[in-house]
Amino acid sequence: MSSPVHKPGDPAASPSPTEAPRAHAEAEWAATSPAGREQAVEGLLGFEAEKELDQRQAVTHGDLHLDAGAGEPVGELDRMVEPAEARLDREQARVEQEQARAERAVGNLSAAILVILGVRGVPTSEEARSRILRETDLGVLDRWLKRAATAAAAEDLFREPAS
Repeated sequence: MSSPVHKPGDPAASPSPTEAPRAHAEAEWAATSPAGREQAVEGLLGFEAEKELDQRQAVTHGDLHLDAGAGEPVGELDRMVEPAEARLDREQARVEQEQARAERAVGNLSAAILVILGVRGVPTSEEARSRILRETDLGVLDRWLKRAATAAAAEDLFREPAS
């Protein structure tokens, strides 16, 4: 059987879009020397190794996939950081409120000690008054407050009981 004869311009006469490049590549490969072929294979293997390395360098975190060469991870990270920053701001505000409460408690205890000593008519030196107002440890102030109810002198607050 003979192959069909195609007229010029006949679509069946021209190779398909995938056949032409393949035929060209096969012709080039056939014309390439063995050393050239070896170099081409090494190049392809190097490309595959690079591709695998790039994939290993990709970082996966939850549903976020960051590729070292990608261009959009920053926006996605920013969207993740914003809620974290908001939580941090809320936590910082809470800590500041707690510190303010603790400072008020210290001030209130110091004032209460001085009021109790004053109401009871216990003489209080400027040195004792200053020491009471400088103290920031709530445990110490609480102990002094209890002692203020029975102290004969302000200095009695600061004495440690004999054991």
